[in-house]
Amino acid sequence: MIRFDDADAVRKYTSFTLPESLDPTYDKQDLPFAKQDSLPRPLYFNTEVVFCRARKLGADVDAGALPVEGRVIREQVKFGIGFHETWSYAIDVLGVLPGDTIEVHWKYSIPFMENWMKFNAQRLFFNGALHKRSSNLMIEADGMQGFRHWGIPPDSVADEGRTVKKYWTLKDLLAVADEVGARWHAELPFLTIGTLQDAQFYAHVTRSGMAVDIPYWAKAMRLREGNAHWWRQVALKNVPDAQTERMKGFMDLYPGTDPIDRLRRMHSAIATTFDYQLDDAWYDNKDRDNQRMGDQLLDKRLREISRYDLYSKLISMLRLKYYTAYMMDARVGALGLDWLSPVWNNEWTFLVNDNGTPVHLHPKRTRFGLLPDEMPFYWEGTRALVGDVDKLWADGELGDKKPIEPELIPIPKLLPAVNQRSIDMNVDVDLSTGELKVRANILLTGQWSTLTRSAYLFGVVDSSAHPGYGHRLYDLAGATDVQVELGEVQQMPPFRMPIKVSFTLPGRVLSKDSTWTVDLSGLFHHVVDSTFTAEGRDLSYWFDFEGGDEVRARVHFDRAVQLVSDTAVSTMQPFAAHYVYTTQPDPKTIDRSSVFGVYAPKVEVRDARDLEILIRAVANQSALLRVKAPPADLASPVPGP
Repeated sequence: MIRFDDADAVRKYTSFTLPESLDPTYDKQDLPFAKQDSLPRPLYFNTEVVFCRARKLGADVDAGALPVEGRVIREQVKFGIGFHETWSYAIDVLGVLPGDTIEVHWKYSIPFMENWMKFNAQRLFFNGALHKRSSNLMIEADGMQGFRHWGIPPDSVADEGRTVKKYWTLKDLLAVADEVGARWHAELPFLTIGTLQDAQFYAHVTRSGMAVDIPYWAKAMRLREGNAHWWRQVALKNVPDAQTERMKGFMDLYPGTDPIDRLRRMHSAIATTFDYQLDDAWYDNKDRDNQRMGDQLLDKRLREISRYDLYSKLISMLRLKYYTAYMMDARVGALGLDWLSPVWNNEWTFLVNDNGTPVHLHPKRTRFGLLPDEMPFYWEGTRALVGDVDKLWADGELGDKKPIEPELIPIPKLLPAVNQRSIDMNVDVDLSTGELKVRANILLTGQWSTLTRSAYLFGVVDSSAHPGYGHRLYDLAGATDVQVELGEVQQMPPFRMPIKVSFTLPGRVLSKDSTWTVDLSGLFHHVVDSTFTAEGRDLSYWFDFEGGDEVRARVHFDRAVQLVSDTAVSTMQPFAAHYVYTTQPDPKTIDRSSVFGVYAPKVEVRDARDLEILIRAVANQSALLRVKAPPADLASPVPGP
């Protein structure tokens, strides 16, 4: 039942989608940052809505049925070797007025065999967009399916022979769907549900033919890594084919006796110099041409369908043993024995052992690629699920006919001190024309390099991250004469990248009564989530990463001026701080600095108001310099004797 207190509630909550999302943060993980506030939709195959009915409740009796409208939302998903169409249903309940209380009933079916990859580690969160006084859940399962669950224990269990029913009741659940920067998995109760091994999760021991069960996550890995042994055989055969010979030609460009070093250099070349080719036509069965991986390497392009196979073959040609590390976005969840995730669509790295030190190589998925051991903030410091090709395909032979056990490893994390952006500007101001000439040296290190250098290199930014990381200093209205000099990217952590830029900004000075206002807006830019509000906040807020961002400008005037007032503004909290300084070292120069530092990634709810004050101070800082003509005795030097 839902009670609508006002017109805003009617507007927000009379529309929903079916199937409803049981795990909103997981279902939204592939959406770009700008669309994270949209309704999450689980993308199931062949969903059918059996019925959906709504009625308005009176004081004591049913006040009548309400009309319900619906439409089908179709979306193509890449799975296996093709596109598959998913169905969702957008539902609108009509005729609801402020003050009404309504009851909505629905039923839908989702075929398990077509959606097995999603139901073997399905998280179920009880919180949502509305405050719930009570939430009741009953799961009825066929005992033969071996229904299992982790997390919240059931309040009661009814064993009715072959059918098992389990019941949960949770009360006073907070409305948290619109809380930006929250991590549901870290603070909210959730249930993980799945089934024991299904018939499709059995393999046969090679020699005996005995059926042995394998875990669902290993089955999901097999979907991606199914050709690994084949590529190993092709890589090592005595009579190589033409494509393998072309791959050797590429490898010869990176000579050396250390195969790990060669692999690092080859991966860096692919990450930084190769184009990336989407394979929509291949998934749509319109172009099923062979991968031709040798041609890809010589043409400097990586195809979407070759992200696994090309690296698998390349590493095998170096006669190296590799593993795969399946990762999870820290904003979405944390991999553990109570939730290994559905796995089938997790991003992964290739993992090789360099004398006891793991080396991670991520096959890029856009034009911009990550360097060896480089991880964006949402992967670094997390746990990854390890895939071992030999064990995946050994069936029961390596474990006394027992299922292989999951292995989790930590993903390395850079020290917070290296996550820095430093911008040093010289700004020449012509008070007569109102023109600014800007010259800047920019240094990106750590996460600032990982998230921002792609904007300077290719004009793109990680779509899942805050778009502010893609802000380039010269991305300002009216900027002319833009010159950019990109420095060399350091190939090892912390991935330092120096950049020099220069540009001209016209019309940035306003003159009035011997006073000038210089507009420096856009030059002092920090990344904060300006939509954050403390009101009604129930969950902690998480910054992307710890680190610093310092912007300094030395402003040179064409004549002597006097700063109207020196300023030193600071907003300091234990978790972050912002400082703004404006000083005048000499009659023709004014220095302006803005420094924003994050000291702790997590901000507790009790500090939400302080966080909002800090974010407002950073987002709304004044970028105006007010100067005036100085007194005559300050404008010119005193004559000597």
